[in-house]
Amino acid sequence: FFRNIVFTFTMAARVSALADVRLAVERTASRAKEWSSLPASKKLQYLRTIQTATEQCFQEWGQRSVQLRKWDGPDNAPLIGNAFLMGSGTFGMHLDIAIQTYSALASSGKPPKCSVREFGGQSILKVFPNTVVDQMLWPMYKAEMWVQPGKPPSQGELFRSSTPGLAAILGAGNYEAPVDILTKMFAENKVAVYKSHPTMGPAADSIFGRMFKCLTDDGYLALVSGDVDVGETLLNHDAVEEVLMTGGCKVYDSIVWGPPSEQAANKRAGTRKFTKKFEAELGAVSPWVVVPGRWPGPLLRHQVEFLCGIKSLNGGASCASPQVVVVDRKWPQCGEFLNGIRQALQRTRPTPYWYPGTPERQKQFADSISNAEWLPANSQYQTVFMPEVTLDSFVLKNEAFAPVLAVLALDCGNDPERFLAEATKVINDVAMGSLSCTLIIDPLTEWRHKAALNQAIANIKRGTIGVNEWGGTGIFFGGLGWGACHGRHTPEDIQSGQGFLGNHFLIDYPEKSVLYGTFFSLNHAKAPDNSTRKLFERMCWCALRPTVGRALTVAAATCGI
Repeated sequence: FFRNIVFTFTMAARVSALADVRLAVERTASRAKEWSSLPASKKLQYLRTIQTATEQCFQEWGQRSVQLRKWDGPDNAPLIGNAFLMGSGTFGMHLDIAIQTYSALASSGKPPKCSVREFGGQSILKVFPNTVVDQMLWPMYKAEMWVQPGKPPSQGELFRSSTPGLAAILGAGNYEAPVDILTKMFAENKVAVYKSHPTMGPAADSIFGRMFKCLTDDGYLALVSGDVDVGETLLNHDAVEEVLMTGGCKVYDSIVWGPPSEQAANKRAGTRKFTKKFEAELGAVSPWVVVPGRWPGPLLRHQVEFLCGIKSLNGGASCASPQVVVVDRKWPQCGEFLNGIRQALQRTRPTPYWYPGTPERQKQFADSISNAEWLPANSQYQTVFMPEVTLDSFVLKNEAFAPVLAVLALDCGNDPERFLAEATKVINDVAMGSLSCTLIIDPLTEWRHKAALNQAIANIKRGTIGVNEWGGTGIFFGGLGWGACHGRHTPEDIQSGQGFLGNHFLIDYPEKSVLYGTFFSLNHAKAPDNSTRKLFERMCWCALRPTVGRALTVAAATCGI
């Protein structure tokens, strides 16, 4: 009897929740035309209100992110900065670029003009740095957006001609920054209904409600949460015209092509179960390519710490986490570099796992090869280190989304130009996906082989290429586009997805992004400690409202102050 009462109550609550979702969709869809026609000055007011509200939530948001990951014990204090980075830091950098763009739109009717150069007949727009604060925070860094071949380097034309509509957004499960909301509403001029991922809901739902209150109160945005039923109700509502999802290709395939048992046949027949426009930011196997050169000992150790520091971010739960280190077997320092990685993984306390299924995925990858090492030995949390894999290895064809790091050695005779050409083939034709990659090259080798490096960058088909900076850093730069390389994937073979997050300078035809750092930089990540905690927190606070004063506190943190 009591079981029946509980069941009836649960079903009634579920029906009520689904009815609320339908009402939210209908209310938001009714405001699409109004949103599309709002003047830029009004939307700028919304952005500034969101900025202020986010600052007010800053500390609480960070602490919720820490608690979600179970990093709130005293032993995990150095990880707190990482958690801030996954939310307010990323969101703040996108918000700042959106504010710059809407300030320009409000005053001149056009987005900020990006300088243009050409390479091989392809247009390239510089999107960073733009301000004194940019140069203070990221000295000697540069970011560019490559335009699709044959397309003009125009900005804002597609934005101005966009039609009103409602986008459903399925939020990410591994980070809290709602850059997808900013993308759809302010870069693509749509109203939106955002569904949080169940993993992120505890950290995000109440915070987002306060951050975006101005938009939800006025009916241009709705925030919903719940299980699969809520997602299905949202996506299948007639008023929803398009979808943006951050997640994995298995979820995408199940939505678009049906249950796993039906997917192959449906793909062959072209029978989609879900036919609306569907953009997705999905995962990949992300190569970390080390171009052979002559590195002094301290710089080699810096590069080892940089790689291992990036690998530790978010407990390995990142779609851009380096998974395969590509080296030249004949590079004289190859052995020293790989031993340095092994020693760094052995002595560094790994970031505690928090994303569901991490240990099981690690075991699957470790079992795929005979010489996998679990480092540090006898630790509760470990990285699976695979010291030598081949082109047909499981780790090159499947995303781990966990602390797994493999090494692929190419036989290129210590020839940087030959190595760059062969590594490009691995990136484009072997490693799964096209989300991001990283190229590490010392200044002397870069100077001697500049033409070969430039040609490799042109030939690589990844959504973001980091040169002497982690490719995944591209997600932080709101002027860049974050997603798979344009044109690389189809719905039948979706891999890293289709579409871009960001692109707040409203570049009409983005193909890929390239971020240039320096071979040695104080901005390079390292294993988390109290200094990185302080640095990341200050960077995130500065990102929300970049000022010279806040930038100086970041500079002080890089110096240990």
